[in-house]
Amino acid sequence: MKEEINKNNVGVENSPHSTPDVLNTPPNGVAGNLKKEKIVVIEIGRPIVEDVKLQIGEPDEVISYPRPILEDEIPIIAGQVYKLIKKHATGGNIVKLVLSGPLGLAFSLGQLVGLSHFKVIVYQFTAGRYKPVPPISREVMF
Repeated sequence: MKEEINKNNVGVENSPHSTPDVLNTPPNGVAGNLKKEKIVVIEIGRPIVEDVKLQIGEPDEVISYPRPILEDEIPIIAGQVYKLIKKHATGGNIVKLVLSGPLGLAFSLGQLVGLSHFKVIVYQFTAGRYKPVPPISREVMF
């Protein structure tokens, strides 16, 4: 069962600084399930959750801004996403990150996550399908 938490404040739904809709989904609906792969979906401006469910699986967590975002919101949203990645990557879990949003947000997330100890698989939407991006290592810098 999915629990929806709407953090938008009354009267500021159209505000550029309103918080996202966050959907929390228990892993496979089973309490205490030690799932090793966690699916985190970030959708900005357009819905992608249903496609992710069909192609990858049920998301463990979703951040949804059902509107375009402003540039000054990118650091705030990047921080929210980083906290979710950190939360779900604990214990050696692999985070499957599916992001639909602006390039500035994607780059900012890359800066935050960096080449950390988190195990993150990023998915790219190509030719109508979500496909995992091959991992990158420090060797490409030299």
